[in-house]
Amino acid sequence: MALITASILYVILDMEYSRFGLIRLDAKNSVLVDMAESMK
Repeated sequence: MALITASILYVILDMEYSRFGLIRLDAKNSVLVDMAESMK
């Protein structure tokens, strides 16, 4: 049970901070960077 909970927590945090984790969401990152640039 602890292994499942830890795994789920790791995946959630890895997707939340996708720049630093093993699961890389480069498309999501580029959308966020473009949006930040358009707000300037």
